[in-house]
Amino acid sequence: MFSNSIKKLINKLKNSSANKEVSKAENSEEKNYNSETKQKDEKIFQDVYNLIDNFMKTTPTPLFNNIEMPLVKVLADMQYIGIYVDKNELVEFGNTLKNEIEKLTGEIYKLAGEEFNINSTKQLGIILFEKMKLPVVKKTKSG
Repeated sequence: MFSNSIKKLINKLKNSSANKEVSKAENSEEKNYNSETKQKDEKIFQDVYNLIDNFMKTTPTPLFNNIEMPLVKVLADMQYIGIYVDKNELVEFGNTLKNEIEKLTGEIYKLAGEEFNINSTKQLGIILFEKMKLPVVKKTKSG
């Protein structure tokens, strides 16, 4: 049942990618959608289909069936057609995130009593476990 849905989706994507006008492309490489590119796309779609088909045969799960697979078409359409973004809103949101990161970084440095590379697990370990004396939790067999 599900396998047929995936086949239909992939065939639809194959056909639409071959028939869609690529004139909206912004650079000349995208405008020259040739048979070699089409063959590569078809191989990718077939490979994706095979992966999904094998996955479905071995591990069918409700999350995959009910959440992830219904999104495949949406994500494929978004990737092929693209999405419109309000550039100003995106820049503003990026600035908001940047400010929040700077604020949190300052708080971390204040709590640590010094500046260090937060992205370094070694430096972070020294601050947390040696300087701040937080208890070390040992890993179990399962992680």
